[in-house]
Amino acid sequence: MKKILALAFLAFTATAARASDLDVVRAQFDAYYTAAGADPSAPRMRRALDELESLTRQITGPDWLRSDGSWTDINYSETPAGDWGPWQHSRRLIVMAKAYRTPGQGLYRNAALRAQIDAALAYTKTFYGTTVIPTGNWWFWTIGIPIDLGPTLVLMQGEVNQETHDELVRAIQTRIGSSPTSRGIIGPVPTGENLVWSSFTHLCVGLLKNDAARLIAVRDAMNAVAKPSIGEGIKRDRSFHQHGAQLYTGGYGGSFANDVARYALIARGTAYSLPAETLASFSDYVADGIAWTLYGSYFDVSVISREVARPTTTGYNGIAALLQATQFDSLRNAEIRAAAAKMLATWNGTMPSELAGLAARPARNACTAPSMS
Repeated sequence: MKKILALAFLAFTATAARASDLDVVRAQFDAYYTAAGADPSAPRMRRALDELESLTRQITGPDWLRSDGSWTDINYSETPAGDWGPWQHSRRLIVMAKAYRTPGQGLYRNAALRAQIDAALAYTKTFYGTTVIPTGNWWFWTIGIPIDLGPTLVLMQGEVNQETHDELVRAIQTRIGSSPTSRGIIGPVPTGENLVWSSFTHLCVGLLKNDAARLIAVRDAMNAVAKPSIGEGIKRDRSFHQHGAQLYTGGYGGSFANDVARYALIARGTAYSLPAETLASFSDYVADGIAWTLYGSYFDVSVISREVARPTTTGYNGIAALLQATQFDSLRNAEIRAAAAKMLATWNGTMPSELAGLAARPARNACTAPSMS
């Protein structure tokens, strides 16, 4: 009997610990997206906050955002193909949510903005609600919309209409499937960066549903994909392949580095964090794969594959990965921090507030490295 009680106590303790860790991940998720602890007076941070407020005021202006929560320039009747108008709807929502939740600028906790977010979320049900049948390109249903809508719902939990919030959580959950490593309602089994994107959508659902088991599945998926493999993803020479054996270090591989580094920060210090050996291997990829393929504000043309035809292609994911990787322990930290400082010196693109805040912070194991503020 005593043995049974002891086992029950251990099980209860483990469950409580997982619940506590889930709360830590949620708090670190919020802190990341709202640039918590950043100095709003630092020049780079000030610019980022001003840009966040300016962009949010632009996309919520009366000539753009209707009272029903739809945008005048989006064609909501399109079928997803190479692009999809409603994707811009969810991408604008995350900008609005960050503006509402980020202190240091004029829209922080703004009641009118919250009402606009509420309306835009309600309109999302017309093209992504639980009764909408997925058609066209699978990517927008299982990754594109959820990757922005999920963080929006996490940031706005308890702030918007609960019925709308809950339906959109169910809509995401229905489309993405039961596990980050399995196929969603349509589309293939995710690999490489698609697997990382899938993991992020499941991370958000796990936080929204207080689902510790889902977060464990996310951790395990991220642990597997963040190391070299024989399939799509990181290769032994620290290059990155996607869509088969295509060299994509500066395309999918740059986004991959950005996203894995973000996960490492959000989950750090919890049961859902990446193991030390995985983090070390991933740091090798950042130092030997990402840093060495960047020049100025861009990735080298040889590593971006089809993105060479996109006028918006930059080295943004590279600088994002470098900045985030300066914040966790690694034997490559000094090299990564030096690469981040070098790129910041000539960076001519925009930078969201969550990254601008990191740029002014001291790095781990690199206290004497040059300032990046």
